[in-house]
Amino acid sequence: MKYLKTDLYLLIFIAFICGPASAGGLIAVSIPPLKNVVEDIAGDAFDVDLLISETESPHHANLKPTGVRSANNADMIIWLGASYETGMVKLIRSLPETKPVLGLLSHKAIAVLPHRQLHSVSEDSEHSGAKGDDHSERYEGHEEEGADDNEYEHGLIDPHIWLSPHTMIEVVNVIARELGTLEPSEAVTFRQNARALSERIEALELRMREALEPVRHVQFMVYYDALQYFEHSFGLTGGQAVTLNPVKDIGSVSVAATRSRMNDQNIACFFAEPQFGDKVLQKYLPNRDTEIYRIDPVGNTDWFDLMETLVAGLVDCLGKPEVAA
Repeated sequence: MKYLKTDLYLLIFIAFICGPASAGGLIAVSIPPLKNVVEDIAGDAFDVDLLISETESPHHANLKPTGVRSANNADMIIWLGASYETGMVKLIRSLPETKPVLGLLSHKAIAVLPHRQLHSVSEDSEHSGAKGDDHSERYEGHEEEGADDNEYEHGLIDPHIWLSPHTMIEVVNVIARELGTLEPSEAVTFRQNARALSERIEALELRMREALEPVRHVQFMVYYDALQYFEHSFGLTGGQAVTLNPVKDIGSVSVAATRSRMNDQNIACFFAEPQFGDKVLQKYLPNRDTEIYRIDPVGNTDWFDLMETLVAGLVDCLGKPEVAA
């Protein structure tokens, strides 16, 4: 009897330090901004694992063994598509056909924007969104095992859909429906959670719009053209970009043209993501008055915090009297 009590106490102790067991299955999501969104929709029905960490670039990150294991164990994988998470293409192709894989960029209920030309990108900001193609492919037409450096120029769709609050509400509703198909007994709860989450997104959008209104027409430059959805959502007309391809440097002629354009238009705010080093960026600066501001539109698992931080970073530079003048 003494040994039975000891074993019982040991089991209780192990259960305590390990935490509660998952109430349901597992959803694997590709990028950080999707994680807490899916968690809010899924509630206690599913655990949510992140495949690409906050410190990795989705454009060329290869999944670590833990990520591969999560993907293989998951009841569903949610990603954008092969034109963005290029390091996941081989894994997605290797999965059994019975594994549910939700590609958001190709879903017919989600509005997407085409890539912009690299003249003054604000000229394209009035383009309306088009719904994704209705097809069942797990990846978007790539024959290679991975994507090459030219993929971004060849791609038709701008993948940064999470930077539009309106599009994010579409994403939320799509995920809720897909989870309801996966776990029908929780479908009503998923819809309720999605509705509550959409209301929070709408409230945040209003606050963001108010904060950005004074700087809507201020000229600025971004290194990589990741903000089209954001600019389109909030009517920012001053944005220009250096490159569509985050993994390939541009030629010296384009560098000179960019520097000249920034100088002619007196652009004082140059925004870039953390993975682009100062040595790469400084050659574009026309003078010492132009500052490099760091923004991170992907490396945060809290979508609301990500969006608020992005707004704060833009307003911090664009709202300076000498810049907005």
